Amino acid sequence: KFKSSKNLSLLKKTFSFLTIFFFFYIWDFEYLPFNYFYIILLPTILLVFDFEQIKENLKFFILLSVLFTSFLFFNILGYAFEIENIPLNKILKLVGLILLINFCFFYFKEIKNQIKLIVITFSTLYFVTNTIDVILNLDNYSVWNLNIFKNLMCHYRDGFFRTNFIFKENSHFGMIGVSLTFFLFYLSSTTKNKLYKIFYLILCLSFIFNLSTTYLLGSIFSSVAIIISCYKNINKEFYVSIFFVCAFSLYMLFGDSSCAQRLKHMNKTNDIIINLKTQAENLDVESSDIFLKKMERYYSVRDERWKINTLITKTSDSEIKKNLIGELGKLNLEFEKLEIELKKVDKNRFRIVTENLTLNVTTQVYIRSFHIAKEALLSKFYGWGFENYDVVNAKFKFIIPTINPQVLKYNTSDASNNFVKIISELGIFGIIILIYFIKISLNKNIEPQFKYFLMPLIITQLIRGAGYFSGGFIIAIILFILLDIYSTKNHS
Repeated sequence: KFKSSKNLSLLKKTFSFLTIFFFFYIWDFEYLPFNYFYIILLPTILLVFDFEQIKENLKFFILLSVLFTSFLFFNILGYAFEIENIPLNKILKLVGLILLINFCFFYFKEIKNQIKLIVITFSTLYFVTNTIDVILNLDNYSVWNLNIFKNLMCHYRDGFFRTNFIFKENSHFGMIGVSLTFFLFYLSSTTKNKLYKIFYLILCLSFIFNLSTTYLLGSIFSSVAIIISCYKNINKEFYVSIFFVCAFSLYMLFGDSSCAQRLKHMNKTNDIIINLKTQAENLDVESSDIFLKKMERYYSVRDERWKINTLITKTSDSEIKKNLIGELGKLNLEFEKLEIELKKVDKNRFRIVTENLTLNVTTQVYIRSFHIAKEALLSKFYGWGFENYDVVNAKFKFIIPTINPQVLKYNTSDASNNFVKIISELGIFGIIILIYFIKISLNKNIEPQFKYFLMPLIITQLIRGAGYFSGGFIIAIILFILLDIYSTKNHS
């Protein structure tokens, strides 16, 4: 029995480690031979052999059943009168949610005890993979690449320590990078071992070379939140670290033209959407659809003309140049025809969107998502149902005006940020959850180190996220709630 118990304990630690590691950090890795979500089956199956724990927590199983039924009810309610059948993948996501709640509850102790190991393991893996890339591609870099104030722009190009091997986008790393940074700074501030301290700081420095607007905004808001919620528990060294991260992020956010551009375009984008929405109140959906489709082709032709013009200036071959000029002539004719047709559909709207072609597309997607959330909340205060943002997006696709039709292709299911996704899908219940999150953040009985790890991850993904399951967002929320429940229970 002792040996069996020991083996079970080891398996629980291993499976909890793997589950957190994959859900938090490997969800975006495109070379994974299987879907990372299947990892949750390991700890779930293991529970079958842990009879004592199941017996002790029978009430929780009943609670899970009620919770599942409630979510399923609101999911169906959100779909009511919208479609005939609920897609199987959305039912499976509900099941996945229940499995994750089950995992967090039964493996809570193992998860808490392994957060430090998980953070250090992934941070080291990230550092090593980037170091290998630098060594293998040393000829592509120079000493100039080490200048963090000139080469850390909010762009998508590669650079020193900037290879997206694990993550497809820099912003995807930013979603989890802020949490890693704060926790490593915390470890550095509490250890007396100088080698460990240097090691933790080197790992943090490697993160700074992979900046994004997501990372910078997440760092600023997380800094403020941590200071407010943990000000009595923060030691001086950690305070200095927080101040450094916040100051550096503010400098880069407003000092870098690429980052600053996105912020500057927010107000203008919002004003244009409001203006267009007011003007288009009497425009039928069919006309709006026609306008968007023609506008999408208009943008496409415009880009093709630019590319061909570039090729014409670069080529010296007369035959190739002649063919390119012929193609350009056809595109010019189509471009003029589209312009005439668009003006006939909505002349004023055409003028506004063409005057604002340079507005950042990411900003347009982001601002538009908040307008969609507003419409969703006003139409169904109880929400449109768990994982139904794609339905919400389709419903208000033409009601919320679009400057660039390309934005209609992006973030149709994840809303670009989890704040909008929660409000749209869960309505008033989502607002209650967010208020409860603030309440938990101010709970003085929760150990600060867990706040340093979970709060930046949740806050950053509320600003810019890729859904509930990516980046460990839903697990972080569940763990945060459990920390509040257990801290209250232990101090009652």
